[in-house]
Amino acid sequence: MARILYFVGAGVTKAMALATRPVPAMFDFISTSTHYIEDEVILTTLAELENSEPYPYTWVATKARSLAAQLVGQNRVRDPAMRLEFARLLRERPAESIEDLLDRTGGDTGNMSSQSASYRFRYAIRRVFTIIGWDVEWSPLLSFLTRQFQCAGDSHSFVSFNYDLVLERGIQRVTEGKIDLTRFYGFPITLQVTGDPPPFVGSGSFTGVPAIELPSRAMTLGLVVLKPHGSLNWLAPLKGHYDESRMDDLRQGRTVVIPLCEDGTLRYLPTTNLPPWVQPTHECPISVEPVILTPEGAKKPDRQFLRAVKEREEIAILEADEVFILGWSIPRTDFDQECLIRSMVSKRSQPFQQITAVNLAASAEYYCRVADIFGVEQSSVRTYNTGFRDFAAAV
Repeated sequence: MARILYFVGAGVTKAMALATRPVPAMFDFISTSTHYIEDEVILTTLAELENSEPYPYTWVATKARSLAAQLVGQNRVRDPAMRLEFARLLRERPAESIEDLLDRTGGDTGNMSSQSASYRFRYAIRRVFTIIGWDVEWSPLLSFLTRQFQCAGDSHSFVSFNYDLVLERGIQRVTEGKIDLTRFYGFPITLQVTGDPPPFVGSGSFTGVPAIELPSRAMTLGLVVLKPHGSLNWLAPLKGHYDESRMDDLRQGRTVVIPLCEDGTLRYLPTTNLPPWVQPTHECPISVEPVILTPEGAKKPDRQFLRAVKEREEIAILEADEVFILGWSIPRTDFDQECLIRSMVSKRSQPFQQITAVNLAASAEYYCRVADIFGVEQSSVRTYNTGFRDFAAAV
């Protein structure tokens, strides 16, 4: 039996993106989001970043700032040509990490502009993937997973840094739904919602989406998906809404609620103007939101289920025989992950049997880093530098 570990980054989802549905990542979030500028939420997010104080970008686009001020607010100008020009100017700006932007606006916790930028980023990333949905080119992922799952005795641990659900839905499709979602994410999950958030009907008037029991089932494969940066389908109480005096796991931060379709397939919860409320049986409604952490926020997990994810990742690194690095560029913002891997590698009794690194037009230095981080000679690393789509077709 082989124990296989996968580190999955944005390169996998981006390799599956259709031309009409580009997928954003940490370093191209701004430019990619401009392709969805017709959406009011995306427009407002990008304009609010321009209007933030302190100014988040290192490169000032004076005209973009001027247009942003006109496109949002009480006296906004509803001019499609102006909106497209704003998008064009943003695409011309040198790329910057969204985490850097949020760091520059988030130094003052009392600054409403800072709080707005952080909130709008989380909301916008939800919005983008709600728009994309399952509208991707599935064949690369499905063919790769089908090959990997051929040996029934193997175990598979995926560490995914993606907020989206493409990997999990691919696994669900390849296994024909034969996964136990109560254990699939590395910590116990007992509740699901199959309905959508109701509309807001007045001040203080909220009706919770019923949260019902998530049944466990036998799994045909030993697999788990660990997401240290959170996931768009992990619904947890808003910060400040935890109550350790309550007995239920949800309020104590030990678990989440996941949205599913009636047939048990994974789904994104539709975006609303307000945080949705869920209502467990015999409990008061709880205001929840998807757990989306920037790498900075993931460095010190403040919820028990996130700590459980980290512990499962440590065990997976210690026990793995083989490793795949798929579309993960190991950016400096993931330095905590690099440290975690190095720490666990130093505790292993023997080196990994095989390392496979898949990236797109990465430098030779990147593959040297992979070998160094995972404690093997560079000659031992199988490299595929033409992207996940070509790798899935060739192997």
